[in-house]
Amino acid sequence: MKKIIYLILAITISCSSYNAQQIPLNSLYSYNSYMISPSEVGKVDETKINLSQRQQWLGFDGGLSTIWLDAQTQINPKMGIGLKLGYDKVSFLERMQLDGSFGYHLMLDDNSDIHFGLSLGVIQGAMLNLDEIIGDEDDIVVMQSFNDIAFNSQFGLSYTYDDKLNIGFSFPQIYSSDIEILGDTSYNLVKHRYFYSSYSMDLSEGVFFTPMLLVRSIKGLESQFDVFGNLNFNNTFWGGIGVRQEGGMVVNLGFAGGSFSFTYAYEFNKNGVAAFSSGSHEILLSLTFGKDSSIKEEEEEEENTQPLLEDEGSEEEDVE
Repeated sequence: MKKIIYLILAITISCSSYNAQQIPLNSLYSYNSYMISPSEVGKVDETKINLSQRQQWLGFDGGLSTIWLDAQTQINPKMGIGLKLGYDKVSFLERMQLDGSFGYHLMLDDNSDIHFGLSLGVIQGAMLNLDEIIGDEDDIVVMQSFNDIAFNSQFGLSYTYDDKLNIGFSFPQIYSSDIEILGDTSYNLVKHRYFYSSYSMDLSEGVFFTPMLLVRSIKGLESQFDVFGNLNFNNTFWGGIGVRQEGGMVVNLGFAGGSFSFTYAYEFNKNGVAAFSSGSHEILLSLTFGKDSSIKEEEEEEENTQPLLEDEGSEEEDVE
């Protein structure tokens, strides 16, 4: 019976993401870069909360379902903090993850910045409803505990130029302990490597086009890449199209109203289990809080005029 459990577990883990990668995929990271790297935390002077849900292989029984909730804020121009909570489930295997993140930002010159980030947290893995799968509540396998908690960490490094070019490296699970699943059997959390790059091009007033490349790699497996191109219209409407290696084509659309924004993505899956499903759906809900642009402009004007007033006052004193 244990061999059966091991076999089912191996199949489940390998299906949880393409090419047996352990970190759930998402298609909307270009709108929430915190999902890629902790070095992106606190880059912008705002507080942002994101809630995303991805249903992979819709229509396939036991398909992967993932939910992420994250929040980040800038403490000062050099530091930012973030918190990320994730839950994903495929068949009878579930995983919960909680990470706290810290970002540190350095200005190299007027146009260049370098960013560092570190996330620390825990991952809980569990196997559910084994009595329904095995059909025998008294089986020794069913009676054992299948819950364990592991330590997790991630490091990120990125570089920005002129607020348009962004290049980064990220190392999820750079150091992590193992999750014990069944007796002396462990689920090893292996190191991943991400490389990503994007460039925002100003096509016309208020219209931007941003191509983006993301490369995922893991020891012993072939690297995978995503290529996306997104259009943004005055930060009010946006949309894009992309291609995922070993996956399929991805399209996304979104809009903003005040501090709230909504983005939806659909992936046309084509390989493996995905070929028997009706695709993958993903939504992203965001709330952004920060200083109003008009207030910022007023503050900048006050700062610019204050020295002039002081100079005028000093000149009057000299005349007297």
